[in-house]
Amino acid sequence: MPCHREANGSGLHSVMVGNYRAFLNTFLQLIKHLLALLFLFAATAMAAPNTFETKSPNGKVIVRFEQQNECEDYLVSILTSDGRDLFSYKGGLTISKDSMIWNDSGTILAYSSGTSFLMECFLLNVDQDKWSILKTPAPKEGWDNFHQTPASWKKDMLSLKVDGPYAGKADGHYSGSMKIQVLISEPIISVLSENIKTIKNDAAANH
Repeated sequence: MPCHREANGSGLHSVMVGNYRAFLNTFLQLIKHLLALLFLFAATAMAAPNTFETKSPNGKVIVRFEQQNECEDYLVSILTSDGRDLFSYKGGLTISKDSMIWNDSGTILAYSSGTSFLMECFLLNVDQDKWSILKTPAPKEGWDNFHQTPASWKKDMLSLKVDGPYAGKADGHYSGSMKIQVLISEPIISVLSENIKTIKNDAAANH
């Protein structure tokens, strides 16, 4: 009888070990499939173009920004409200989605574009048959590595925020504003005022 009980115990142990191994193998296969799906999802997300668009206040046109490659080069397209292509051009490097503002008439879109250390303001004229893209003047004091961001329109005048530096070695931070007049039909862009001040590192630390 003792031998018979020992045999039953050994068989039960073998069954438990076999079940455990089967469970472990199934679990590992599940983890493998989940990791493969996560990798595929990440690869797809990285490969997918970053596309965004904005519609003019008068509803006549849509401006679409579509990333072309991993270097963040953008194709900028002007379309009718029903999606028909009117005009397109290569928009350069990074485009700041949050910087876009339209003038009151819905004919000029201002936005910032460039790199992480130098972002300049561009003006896109979407008036039909007069497509044009202009860059606003840089701060005249020669500030380096700045970000120039459109802030608000008032008729043909555009206010810009300016701050930096975003690269290099500097003994402080500068920030301020510019106001420009935009005569897009000429085209003429005139700087009406510039008020940019530097905060030294010591002064900034005391605040």
